Amino acid sequence: MQLLPLVEAVRDNFREGSASLAQVQGWALPWRRLIAFVMPNFFGNSTYHSYYDVFTGQTVPVTVNALGAPANTLDWGIKNYVEGGAYLGILTLVLAAIGLLSAWVERRRALAPRALTGEDVSHAGPSPLFQEARGGRGEGYMLIFLVLAALSFSFMFGTFTYALLYYGIPGVNQLHSPFRWIWPFSLSVAVLAGFGVHAVQRMRRAWRQAPELARAEWGAGDEPGEATWRLVRRVERVLFAVAGVLVAALVLSRLFYGALEPTIDRIFRSLARAPEAFADARMFYSFEFRQVFVLAVFLIGAGVALRLSRSRWELVGLPLWELAAVAVIAIDLMVASWGFYPRQRSRAARLHAALCSVAGRTGGGVALQFLQRAGGRHLPRQRRLAFRPGGHARLRQHHPGGSTRATWR
Repeated sequence: MQLLPLVEAVRDNFREGSASLAQVQGWALPWRRLIAFVMPNFFGNSTYHSYYDVFTGQTVPVTVNALGAPANTLDWGIKNYVEGGAYLGILTLVLAAIGLLSAWVERRRALAPRALTGEDVSHAGPSPLFQEARGGRGEGYMLIFLVLAALSFSFMFGTFTYALLYYGIPGVNQLHSPFRWIWPFSLSVAVLAGFGVHAVQRMRRAWRQAPELARAEWGAGDEPGEATWRLVRRVERVLFAVAGVLVAALVLSRLFYGALEPTIDRIFRSLARAPEAFADARMFYSFEFRQVFVLAVFLIGAGVALRLSRSRWELVGLPLWELAAVAVIAIDLMVASWGFYPRQRSRAARLHAALCSVAGRTGGGVALQFLQRAGGRHLPRQRRLAFRPGGHARLRQHHPGGSTRATWR
């Protein structure tokens, strides 16, 4: 009953026809944002007010950019940090890939003997490992989320597929934020990573159920789970190799920076908005040095978690690899967003309760004066707000990543 009135209301919306398809696609994520899938802070964010200088070993405040203009933050993304947030964690992406590839390699393993005998395998069912999962429907669910991830990815980068939404679904041409398809994309990748975890768990179960003599050479045969074992081993080696290459590149680039500086400076000045954030190539290099190093660390962490998945070690009755995977993903996501989200001491919660109590007794609002901390002093801000119960959201929005306090009277 609500859909027909909604369709009628959509037609009369002031946004109807206000932006063309080309304009909406122009508001999508730029392709260079792909790097944020593995290095979330490559383009910085608004809470970076200093950086670690790899040449002096000191933390240096941001004061001026390459254009000679004052600067106080390192944020050179075309999209702001929230709208361009696309980071799910290195191990999450790796597990999603394993979930997809495991279904394929196990299917090939199961069909190979039948193909050798000349049997028709074109209509073969799901692989034996996936028959165990949800009554053999695991591959179907995986396909649904793979398609959703692919479509969401194409929509959020504003490819030609967005025309399917713009022209095909009534009212969608009024939505001017294709980048928000990052949400269903993130959900899909998380589900695919869950399939990856399940594949590794089934691999381990098959390995543990194998005879003791077969375990020593596990992964060389064609028993169920052995194809996934080989896949995990290869992925693990690739992660360690890429991390090693990145670390070696960082060391060599630092040692031979003098010879590389003209090239780095040319790259720095050719990147959109980089000269607006950094003072020179050395500052740019120092900032990105840390981002690449963090990537290498979590590549190693993901590789260690996968290596533990091929061991029998346990802790508190749980496979050690599962604990390691949870720890690696949690630390990875914490490091990625550390300092961006506002935080306050517990007494701020008590202040909020007191303000609610006072406002409730008086039936009115409470005037707040926000003070910004700077150099050990609290500088009054030229703003006063009326506080009412439920108005604490505005307090959280003030000065993200900084230090604020409120006084009331």
